[in-house]
Amino acid sequence: MKRIFLISSLTILMVLVLFSFFPNPESLQGAKEPAADSAPVSGFLRDVVIDSQPREVRVKLTGDGLTADYRSFTLSQPSRLVIDFPGVLTSFPKKFLDVGHPLLKDIRFGQYPDKLRLVLTSPATEFPSRRIIREAGGLTILVGMIEKVPKEKKPASEEKQETGRILLPREKSAPGKPPSLTAVPPAKTPEEKKTIGVPEKPEAEKPSVKIYSGEKITLDFVEADIRRVFAHISEVAQRQIVPSPQVQGTITLRLIDVPWDQALDAILSIYNLKRVDDRNIIRILPGGKS
Repeated sequence: MKRIFLISSLTILMVLVLFSFFPNPESLQGAKEPAADSAPVSGFLRDVVIDSQPREVRVKLTGDGLTADYRSFTLSQPSRLVIDFPGVLTSFPKKFLDVGHPLLKDIRFGQYPDKLRLVLTSPATEFPSRRIIREAGGLTILVGMIEKVPKEKKPASEEKQETGRILLPREKSAPGKPPSLTAVPPAKTPEEKKTIGVPEKPEAEKPSVKIYSGEKITLDFVEADIRRVFAHISEVAQRQIVPSPQVQGTITLRLIDVPWDQALDAILSIYNLKRVDDRNIIRILPGGKS
């Protein structure tokens, strides 16, 4: 009997020791990780419909809050169009769509804590012509036959007067009026006019055409903070763009597939700003100040 009692006591002691080493399962269930802060939700993507034609592709995005504050830009190698929707969540069940069109290869969806990102990949060396159209209930991305659209727009001089909205690329005309033959004194004879070198004068007065070589970018903003636009150009250009504290306000513009340095010069010209290059830093200052 003493041996049996001793064995039972040892068994009970071992059970108590085991319980002391292992935590209570209920306490483990009650321990939860702190919830991460999430950005405020401003919209939802509900459906995506692709309409493929021989010479164009239409991607229709249906949802709420997609047109409020989206940002788009292009990347290369491979050629891609990236569209960010801040504060937008997706209920669309797929994260990848295989389009298989000569203009558009596929579409990828990436959900981040602060935004929804769409990446449209093209098999071409450069991303084809495209347009993002705001519509009731969503957006339509048109890729393909839109090369002739800029020709139907108003002249550049009229477009520049409309609330800062511009369309590029379109080369600026030479400032001022070209020299006229009427400036030649009337006393000169036709033979003398031939010898005064009138054809060479316009050639000498023509300004040099600036060549832009930056990576192409697409900007489509409505009443956006101009400092945020500079930050977006800085990301694509991979150069630090530092606006002066005096550079404030909102900007409305639409630039389609233009070099980033040409887009920057267009904004500086319209809003009377100037740039100062200091190695890898571009400082943006109000016009007339250094």
